[in-house]
Amino acid sequence: MEITIRKLEQNETKEAIKVARKAFGIIGYIFIGKPKHGLVAVVNNKIVGGVFYYTKDANENKIGVVSFLFSDPNFQGHGIAGKLLDKCVDVLWAQNCDALITYVQDDTVASWAAFEKRGFVRTSFLKSAKALGMPLAIKCQTLFTETFAFCVGADFYMALPDKDAEKELKRKDSTAIQMPLFILANLILTAILIIRSNEPLLVAASITLVFAGVITAGWVGTWFSERVWQFRLTQGGFLITPLLSFFAFYPLIGNWYPLKYENTPEFKRDMAFNSILVWLFLFAIMISGRLVDNATLRVMREVTVFLLLYRCVPIVPFSSYGSERVFRWNKAVYGALAVASILLIFVF
Repeated sequence: MEITIRKLEQNETKEAIKVARKAFGIIGYIFIGKPKHGLVAVVNNKIVGGVFYYTKDANENKIGVVSFLFSDPNFQGHGIAGKLLDKCVDVLWAQNCDALITYVQDDTVASWAAFEKRGFVRTSFLKSAKALGMPLAIKCQTLFTETFAFCVGADFYMALPDKDAEKELKRKDSTAIQMPLFILANLILTAILIIRSNEPLLVAASITLVFAGVITAGWVGTWFSERVWQFRLTQGGFLITPLLSFFAFYPLIGNWYPLKYENTPEFKRDMAFNSILVWLFLFAIMISGRLVDNATLRVMREVTVFLLLYRCVPIVPFSSYGSERVFRWNKAVYGALAVASILLIFVF
């Protein structure tokens, strides 16, 4: 199969967007708009993939943004995304960009592995500030406000031409720091929900206990695997969390992630088991909150209702709460857990 990578022509925009929306599904469909610049992969005069990108001047600096990388699901497995990304990165560096940025959903291995292979590093705002300076780091973060700020479970990636500066981006996250950061960030971002309640201290304490239990249950789940795991907070969704606090509890994602991903049945099982233990912990809260007359358990149960509802939806962005790990491993087990969740929420 001969694949041609070339510039996206103006009259091909609608066709390219159609392929992108087919690749990203229902949720991704919402965020895909008209690209400023793009490259397409063509097979037999048919667009089968593409990459949308643009550049942004930030004072004396230039930032390259890879906004969407996609391939037609019917043509995946032929290295199309990799070829597109290779060309896109070359084009952006040729424009003398000081940094390239993008974001990828946490467990979407095929996507972030492709970016890492081409020099991108999963990083945080503080790390990028140390590497680039605060003003440019702020600019890099805010460029994705229209999507990254609303995409819970997404990670921020950056590539730099300076390898010494890149070392700052590669500094490993400390699990010991990430766990309290996950709880603190969510308490701050859900402050509106907490303050609006009749008992803000009780609500804050209950949320803290739920998250502490989620972290612990996930940690226990790693005991049954020989893999090396780390806990980290994903930054995506930092704007939608406070906005939805007027109506619902929609926290940022904090999860246990293996340092090395594999495409094996054993790996899928380990990921699923980690998620299942958290799911069972949430079940325990739901049952305890119903059987025991305790104010803290009652509030914990109210918080857990939202977490269980999100776990019943194995598509982005809800899949990052843990459902997709189980869904990929065993759809019957996922279905049983989802049905049990609905029964606990609406019947028990």
